[in-house]
Amino acid sequence: MRYGGPQDAPPPMFGQETPLVEQRMPAPAGAAPAATGSSAAAAGTAPGELVLRRLREALRRNLALVLGTVLVLDLAVAAWLLVRPLTWTATAELLIEADERNFGNLREEVDFRIDRLQPADLESEVKLLGSRRLALRVIEAERLAEVVEPEPLGRRLRGALAGAGEWLLDWVAGARSSFAGYPTDLGARLPDEPEVATPDAEAVLDRFAESLVVRRDPLARVVAVAYTTGDRERAVRVVDTITRVYLEERVAAQREALDQTARYMEERLSVLARELEEAERRVKEFQSRTGLYAVDGASALERRWAELGRELTQARIQLADAEARLEQVQAARRSRGLAGLREVASSPVIGELRRQEAELARRIADLSGQYGPRHPLMQNARAELADIRRSIDAEIDRIAAALANDRSVAEERVRRLEAELAEAEARLARVGTSQVELEELGRRAEAARKVYETMLDRYRRASEQRNLIRPAARVISPPTPPTRPSNAPRSLVLAFTTLAGLGLGCGLAFLRELRRKGFLTSEELERELALPVLAVLPLLPEGAADRAVAAPSGEAEPPLLLAYREAVQRILSRVVVEPPARGARRGRLLAVTSAFPGDGKTTLALALARQCARSGRRTLLIDADLRRRSLDRLLAVPEDQPGLVQLLDGSCRSIDRAMIRETGSGLKILPAGGAPESPPDLLGSPKARVLLGALREVCDLVVLDLPPVLAVSDALALAPVLDAALLVVRWEATPRDAVQAAARELRALEVPLAGVALNAVDLSAYSRYGSPDHLRYTGHYARYYAGRG
Repeated sequence: MRYGGPQDAPPPMFGQETPLVEQRMPAPAGAAPAATGSSAAAAGTAPGELVLRRLREALRRNLALVLGTVLVLDLAVAAWLLVRPLTWTATAELLIEADERNFGNLREEVDFRIDRLQPADLESEVKLLGSRRLALRVIEAERLAEVVEPEPLGRRLRGALAGAGEWLLDWVAGARSSFAGYPTDLGARLPDEPEVATPDAEAVLDRFAESLVVRRDPLARVVAVAYTTGDRERAVRVVDTITRVYLEERVAAQREALDQTARYMEERLSVLARELEEAERRVKEFQSRTGLYAVDGASALERRWAELGRELTQARIQLADAEARLEQVQAARRSRGLAGLREVASSPVIGELRRQEAELARRIADLSGQYGPRHPLMQNARAELADIRRSIDAEIDRIAAALANDRSVAEERVRRLEAELAEAEARLARVGTSQVELEELGRRAEAARKVYETMLDRYRRASEQRNLIRPAARVISPPTPPTRPSNAPRSLVLAFTTLAGLGLGCGLAFLRELRRKGFLTSEELERELALPVLAVLPLLPEGAADRAVAAPSGEAEPPLLLAYREAVQRILSRVVVEPPARGARRGRLLAVTSAFPGDGKTTLALALARQCARSGRRTLLIDADLRRRSLDRLLAVPEDQPGLVQLLDGSCRSIDRAMIRETGSGLKILPAGGAPESPPDLLGSPKARVLLGALREVCDLVVLDLPPVLAVSDALALAPVLDAALLVVRWEATPRDAVQAAARELRALEVPLAGVALNAVDLSAYSRYGSPDHLRYTGHYARYYAGRG
């Protein structure tokens, strides 16, 4: 037939044959098909269970790596255990006590509290037990420098490697010298040449420090000392020597501190004695020079000055009293009121005269009634009365004169005392500086005496403490010979090694899973792409790959080949299904593509087309990969055979001439026919769309072998006319991100993706990965495929 142009519809190629099965599958644009099988089951699985299942699958996939890691570690550790020398550890415990005697303490008081021992003190004792000085004493006492201990395996390996490295450097240097023309001796030093062992003090100390462990109890004042060596008895002796030397060090430290204190006190006492003697001598010299002798803490001049002050005060009081009495008498005489005066009333003379005056006054009164005033008796009586009154006045004058005399005496005494006090004050003023100096000298002498007495008392106490020296620690658990080696038991080491190997193996397995670039199971592929996996195709050997796309020979075929064909049939049964909504469109355009070249899309497209053709459907296979023409090379199409390119560029107008028909299967094949300059323009032309529309009308299935989606853009030109697309993914080879990018590219062009085909699966490894699809049970179906079960 002829193909005239885009507007011409080519007649049917296959006459008026009716397809055996006329079913169509919906392909809404942009809608992702629902996941089936394992993806549907995974959709209803809890997240935690899904994670656990993924971890279990990852471990199953890498079971050999995990077991190999465990085996290698166990063998290495077992070899090390065979050459590992046995070691023994002896332990002693010391109770650290507080020093309650304060050896060498210069304080006046002694603190007997037990809580004076702080954690820092215990840590200091730990440092002392592990100190270099104590270690040297123990090494010398036990002659540990002469003991040959087997070196640890790691140190021996490091030494051997270091020796080999030095020998290699010497050899390289010698070789370079020989090449340069200089004489050399390459055999001067070999890596296995024994070296003369010389005792090294630092090495012995390092070995002793590595074998010694000192630790303190965080809740008690107990320090444990442990020493590990290859000899059981030596371990006990070394620990016993360590504790003994430690206690001796403590006693020696206390004795040394006490001796230092005593020597210091002796020197200080001699100095203080000289200072006290000098201070007292200066006080006596100053007193003898100035005459300032102190009694009860005060000088004679001060005492005299104080006494004069008191006497002056008393004299002034007496003067004031005398003046007051004298003024009172004088005032009474002027007012004639002497009777009330104390001096007058208390005078016995005046009292007697007053009595006589009273009696004479009565007598005059009695006589005046009998005699007249001129009577001699009356005159004598009046004369006596006048004499008595003159006597009273004379006595009063005498009293007043006595009071005046007392006042004069008091005034004179006050003047005298004031003069003496002034003279004493002047003397005090003259000797004030000397007195201050004397007091300062006295205070210095007293201070020197107190310091001397205090130091003397402490020296006596320190001398008494020399008889009380004992270490402030004691052994509460002496070392005993160990009953079992301190090395970890071999079974326990192997158990931990096995656990470590399992952990390392699992870590390596997970790292390997993270570095894995391809998909391993159909479930994983469905989960990542949200697309159903239509089939899982096994990896076929080189010879069986050609038989997979050929017609069945009728002979007994390998189970892998039968499984491959069954997988192809599964794809056909799910793709060549068409619902009534398709209308009058009879055939389907199925594109087979991949993300990368080499994923097996061409072989699968040929197998699908042949399988569909053998079932009686009108099937056409088109090689649309115009750049590589893989189908042409697979079928050995002649170079001069026209094909799709010639039909589209108009150089061939007969479609029957461009197609090839297989005799066995009845499959029609439209080869590429050449390599055009611009395949995207050719495939995106209106002629290509009209041609594919016409072929859909006369075929039940048109299979297009498209180029990889990510490699070129040729497949994008045919996207609008496709009914479905099948994405081929090579098992464990096609990168995940490439497959996801290809699926996104096809969805972006609204190509209805029918699903994914997982190709080239290694069944020997796939059966261990825990995929829920049927291919993992291919070995169980071998008898069924062979017709024997």
